[in-house]
Amino acid sequence: FFEAAGRAPSAFNAQPWRFWYAQSGTQEWELLRELLLPGNIEWAVNADWLVLVGADVLHEHNGKQLANPSAAFDAGAACLAFSLQVTASGFGCATGGGFSHKKAAALINKSNIQPLFSPWR
Repeated sequence: FFEAAGRAPSAFNAQPWRFWYAQSGTQEWELLRELLLPGNIEWAVNADWLVLVGADVLHEHNGKQLANPSAAFDAGAACLAFSLQVTASGFGCATGGGFSHKKAAALINKSNIQPLFSPWR
């Protein structure tokens, strides 16, 4: 699934997406579950995996750190490739934005990463 995501197109081939994932029943899964808003906890509690996606809003080009205004768009393309591969493999997948971006940013703890989210089952 992650290899499919890695093949998504991105500006300057920067591949600005970052994935943090956890399997149900682990402490890491609980950390990711706690990021969800109450309405999403109800259905995501049945997810076998939770995936937090981040978009790196900076990239290096010609030795300089530059803003990457297409980072979220590119990360979205990677999420689509990821989701299509999950579905093609016979699993269910859902993406969503119903989570605490503030808590996710604190968990990631990198100022250049914009958090996104994708639970799947």
